[in-house]
Amino acid sequence: MLELARAGKRILFLSPDKGATPTSGEADYLSARAGDLPDTVRNKAAAVTLLLRHLGIASAQIIGHSQGGAVAGAVAGMTPGLAKRLILDNPAGLTERSHTTDLLKRVGAEAKHGARGQDTHTWIKQIKNVLRMPVFRATQEIPAIAHTDIRPILRNIRSQKETGHVTPEVVLINAESDRIFPSEMVEAGLGEHPDEFVDRWAMHSNKETGHGKFDRKPGLYPQIMADHTSVIHQIVTDPVPHPSPVAQKTTSAQG
Repeated sequence: MLELARAGKRILFLSPDKGATPTSGEADYLSARAGDLPDTVRNKAAAVTLLLRHLGIASAQIIGHSQGGAVAGAVAGMTPGLAKRLILDNPAGLTERSHTTDLLKRVGAEAKHGARGQDTHTWIKQIKNVLRMPVFRATQEIPAIAHTDIRPILRNIRSQKETGHVTPEVVLINAESDRIFPSEMVEAGLGEHPDEFVDRWAMHSNKETGHGKFDRKPGLYPQIMADHTSVIHQIVTDPVPHPSPVAQKTTSAQG
């Protein structure tokens, strides 16, 4: 965010909690176009659009990570003309739906990998933090993430693009080392025609930090992965291109 601010971008960081009730128009769109999108995602998307309206923001590039990717997709879909570019950063909702237990197993694998090299005291502290997870998140958000599917919304955005409507460029950033939303599950979810959902697809091949955006080496503070930051910066500062009919997938050490 600091790099983008230095480039002259106005940054708004949002992390909604339980969200807000969608307006009647938003609810109609979500019911018609969003499939069985969980209420947790719907309500957070409604909260984001409510705040943007309050601040008078009518056009923006929207970036969403993990569950935030699903929220960002819902915001872009139900608010036509708002998103100039939609960047989905290791988002929830592009893999086939799974049971909550399967998602928790993948979360556990991610946490185990992240704990490598840490001392026993730090590892125990992390486990205690997980056990203190708020009831709302444990009983509602985690199951909802497992059942989130944003492909109907992305397909709707792409179909509007093909009929000449002004729609956002949709960019997917995925990491080969993500254990929560593994690349093979994302590829299976997108199927043989990813251009139904995204315009561009960048795959990180060297992102050993997994689903998160930090280097979890022992130390007081985690370090944000430099190459990932540069990729986000490059995408956001590039001019929004004209719509492309075919999604382009690239794989490189620098994303």
